Amino acid sequence: MKSFKSKFFTLIALIAVLSGAGGCVKNEFSIQFDFPKDFFGNYIVTYYAWDSHKGAWLETTASLQEGKAEVQCVTRRPTLVFIRDASSASSVVLYVERGDRLMVTGSSPDMNTWTITGNDLSEQWSKWRNSLNGKDRAKAVEEFVLKNPDSKLSAIMMLTEWDRHADPDGFIRLWNGIDKDVRGPETVEMCGAPDFPGVEFTVTSDGDLRRAKDSKMTSIVVRSKDNGVDTLNLAKTKATILFFYGDNNSERISAIDTIKELAKEYPDSSRRIIADISAQSDSMSWISTIRRDSLKGAVRGWMPHGLADHNMIRLGIGRLPWVVVTGRKARAVYEGSDIGKAAEAFRKTMSAKDSGKSTDRKGQNATAKNDTKTN
Repeated sequence: MKSFKSKFFTLIALIAVLSGAGGCVKNEFSIQFDFPKDFFGNYIVTYYAWDSHKGAWLETTASLQEGKAEVQCVTRRPTLVFIRDASSASSVVLYVERGDRLMVTGSSPDMNTWTITGNDLSEQWSKWRNSLNGKDRAKAVEEFVLKNPDSKLSAIMMLTEWDRHADPDGFIRLWNGIDKDVRGPETVEMCGAPDFPGVEFTVTSDGDLRRAKDSKMTSIVVRSKDNGVDTLNLAKTKATILFFYGDNNSERISAIDTIKELAKEYPDSSRRIIADISAQSDSMSWISTIRRDSLKGAVRGWMPHGLADHNMIRLGIGRLPWVVVTGRKARAVYEGSDIGKAAEAFRKTMSAKDSGKSTDRKGQNATAKNDTKTN
């Protein structure tokens, strides 16, 4: 974990770059939290501070004291702010521009009930979340986009609220219906999805999307305890199982037992990849976690940006915990939250003949599809 001094000077240098010549324009925004006085705790605030040339992921903590807190942030261009509860996997996304003073108010830990004011787009997004009331989230996104094809929020919601990996055809249909002037490249880049064309989709000459011929993700890069950075080449192994988890996932305890069994059953790491990948924001918390579980024979990965990490976005991961299983040439076999089903799919893929023909591949794909839709 970087020292406070290192983080401080990195932040100062970034502020200097973003401030511009003469310092006449303040490239800053603030977020205030106003909750009942009995509210205490920490919220992790993550965002990408950038201009047309460079940028960096920044993270700070809003520490609520008697329900109140304020964080000062810096960016030149519009950006998205991800606010996560440090004690759970829940999160909310805000849109901000330089000069904004956003206010977050609420009387419940449920982020869907929070009211956000400070700019029109975030206020509209907040009202949409308030109106969910248990409604299917994908259906609610679709209704909003169909009613507001000329709204920039429609494009942002498609890139942040919609699971384009689970329903790529639905994504294409809705995305192509949004006005082109609000779904431009800057909006795509701001949402951390500049790589989705060519990965899952291709862009036609008129600017619309089509399904890519090869939508597989063949490799991902993770930080690791032993090597610093590991590149997991999913296409070069017979089978891969990736278990992604966040802070305080109770499901992880039983999941790790299952992963340990798989690592013992298949010790030859040249034929398979088994990895558990943490989305915990604090490096010491991650190190403490992996020291306690004594898992061996697996890659211990770390993605501190959580669901905002570009690998997570490319894989279409919208919540944690989540498991991805792939076979030969990175062909998707299972995606979902059930570690038991994932382990079964991994074992069947490993036991398949080297030709890649599995007697139950069709059944595995059906299971993966059903699990993704029901979770």
